[in-house]
Amino acid sequence: MPFGPVAGLTAIRKAVEGYLSRTASQHIEILNLAVAGNVVLTERLDHLQFNGERFDSRVMGAFEISGDKIAVWRDYFDMSKGGY
Repeated sequence: MPFGPVAGLTAIRKAVEGYLSRTASQHIEILNLAVAGNVVLTERLDHLQFNGERFDSRVMGAFEISGDKIAVWRDYFDMSKGGY
């Protein structure tokens, strides 16, 4: 992963706001979706206009749900491939 883990509401908010501030547009294309108990897995294509450049990135995401909130969020992608 190109980024380290982020924990805690303040740190997560700062990381997400920093990412969104550089994102002009984003479209998420879900390829596959699986649910097992409180875990949701997504295989998707993220189409981004980020820092003035277009990126099309294949991403595998894992979300652990607690109540009505995401308790744990992991995304896996390889930035070295220049998209998909």
